[in-house]
Amino acid sequence: MSLLGTSFLNEIMLRNKQYTTGEILDLLRKKIITSLHQTGESGKSKDGMDISFVGINKATKEIQFSGAQNPLYIIRSNEEEPIESDKKVVGEKVTLYEIKGDKMPIGISGMLTPFKTNIIKYKKGDRLFMFSDGFADQFGGPKGKKLKYLPFKNTLLNYTHLPINEQLKQLEAIFEAWKKGFDLKDIESSNTPVTTYEQTDDVIVF
Repeated sequence: MSLLGTSFLNEIMLRNKQYTTGEILDLLRKKIITSLHQTGESGKSKDGMDISFVGINKATKEIQFSGAQNPLYIIRSNEEEPIESDKKVVGEKVTLYEIKGDKMPIGISGMLTPFKTNIIKYKKGDRLFMFSDGFADQFGGPKGKKLKYLPFKNTLLNYTHLPINEQLKQLEAIFEAWKKGFDLKDIESSNTPVTTYEQTDDVIVF
């Protein structure tokens, strides 16, 4: 599915037309459905793909975002204009804004409406985050449960002032500690692993 998605995205982009991000996902879904001969019938293929898709226009300083199941996070200084969003987590100096994608995959589903194109004016210093569900869905901690999205958001907020490579180190440290059974509040004071959970899924944070 990933190989098909990448190939079709490249094919769409090579048309060199002024598509919105939503139109690109519409075209991608159509190609996936046709390629896999999906009809929606019971017992037939219903494979799908989640995606966060962003276009950046440096001339107009605009971001276009469209998502299939997946959201976009934008972290912005509290001194700047707020972003219209579905959810937000407010920190002392910055706020994490969540713009949700549409609740349908790239592929056949019960709803085949056009994908929405969200347009956001970006500011200098904004940081955009796209990701798979691997980080939040990792089992671990004292009770062997999923890490979930709020701790993930708080981690991004807490370390957003650091250079990107340092943020990566913090994300990796928290992920590994969670797999070893530590409570997130006690990570820095804990040295001996409580247990070790296998990695649940692949992890991408971009």
